[in-house]
Amino acid sequence: MRGMAKWLPFKSLKGQYDILDRSKRERRKVERPELSEDGEEEIDHVLRLLRKGDRTMVTFYCNGEILTREEVFLRTDNQERRIYFLGFSLTLGNLLSLKKA
Repeated sequence: MRGMAKWLPFKSLKGQYDILDRSKRERRKVERPELSEDGEEEIDHVLRLLRKGDRTMVTFYCNGEILTREEVFLRTDNQERRIYFLGFSLTLGNLLSLKKA
């Protein structure tokens, strides 16, 4: 029996997929990048031009990853410092890039 165990296919143990996927995510994690003054001004400029229902390309920082998605803009809340899209919202501090699609 011992000789057969060494020939089991890769990822054959129960729970091994989860551990390997978690390990890959941990290796991809990055620190939150700092925006330059120009980057902040560009985001501010685009936010002023956006209207409810506009399609946007959003790049943001979330849990150690930098993600880019196309979303439908709803509104910004300057008091809470949040930007709202159809289906999710994020803090303005996590916003890295915003472009009208």
